[in-house]
Amino acid sequence: MKYNLSEAEYEIMKFIWEQGDNISFNDIMEYTQKKGHTWKKQTVQTFLTRLIDKGVLKAEKVGNKRYYSPSTTETEHICKWTHEFLKA
Repeated sequence: MKYNLSEAEYEIMKFIWEQGDNISFNDIMEYTQKKGHTWKKQTVQTFLTRLIDKGVLKAEKVGNKRYYSPSTTETEHICKWTHEFLKA
């Protein structure tokens, strides 16, 4: 785990952090396929749902498509995780 994210979740978030706002599900799927993953759509959707639940990702539905944006920067996420880790 990296900063309270699984390896797969962190990899997806790295891509989203680098791309910025309003990343489509298709863009995320294309990225994972380019990286050599054979994840099904449902698997990627599960990762995205977990990232939303963890507060690092937000989704917006426009028409019948969803667009994803980071809720926080990578640095902010790492700082928050470090603070919570040291507090425990």
